[in-house]
Amino acid sequence: MSKNKIGLQLWSLHDDCQKNLASTIEAVGKMGYEGVEFAGLYDKSVSEWNKMLADAGLFPAGAHIQIDQFLTKNLEKTLDTYEALGCKRLICPGFWGDWSASLDGYRRACSVLNVAAMRASKRGFEVGFHNHDHEFKLLQNHIPYDIIAGTLTSDIILQLDVGWLYAAGCDGVSFIREHRGRVKSLHIKPYHKDNPLALLNDDQVPWKEVFKEGNECGTDWFIVEIEHYPVSPLESVEKSLNALRDMGL
Repeated sequence: MSKNKIGLQLWSLHDDCQKNLASTIEAVGKMGYEGVEFAGLYDKSVSEWNKMLADAGLFPAGAHIQIDQFLTKNLEKTLDTYEALGCKRLICPGFWGDWSASLDGYRRACSVLNVAAMRASKRGFEVGFHNHDHEFKLLQNHIPYDIIAGTLTSDIILQLDVGWLYAAGCDGVSFIREHRGRVKSLHIKPYHKDNPLALLNDDQVPWKEVFKEGNECGTDWFIVEIEHYPVSPLESVEKSLNALRDMGL
């Protein structure tokens, strides 16, 4: 495995995964990705997943799971499942609905993750939170992400989605530096204010600076996520990997 581990968030290929999961995982491995981040299990068993990943030479880079799965009543089952998959990093992909309707909702959501992280750590798990752009929009005269970063305990990973940071008007490089030590995983998503179909290397993110800062801050997985496709999803994620290699990651 290379120094800079490059993974793929499987939401990027959710339609392909629905149609034929095994062939999609095989294709991702052949492209040269080193790992995948789960975005649901598509009704496949742990043993089926383990075989697909092993056959493709892919590591579990983490999993996006909804906040309900972090609730105390569901947590042990969640941990059992992902432990059997060899996946010890569980990321909440965002707070939605009542959880994000008020600052109190954000605080309650953070409390759920704090409790889950404390319990999960006893079994060797890491818990994290992944941003979008809505956490940076003013709510009740506060920026919700300030509440999130300040309320989540310091052992909880801040998985920064770089594309969403720039979409929110943030300086992603400075933001990574500000949260040094907590940014173990970065989402590598393109952003171009005038072209939503731009892929990596054709967008407006200063990626080489992002990678440099990530490396200095201890990022161990750089995870591609593509949500808009100028070509097919499979071609888009392959082009994205090639672009990262061209940029020296």
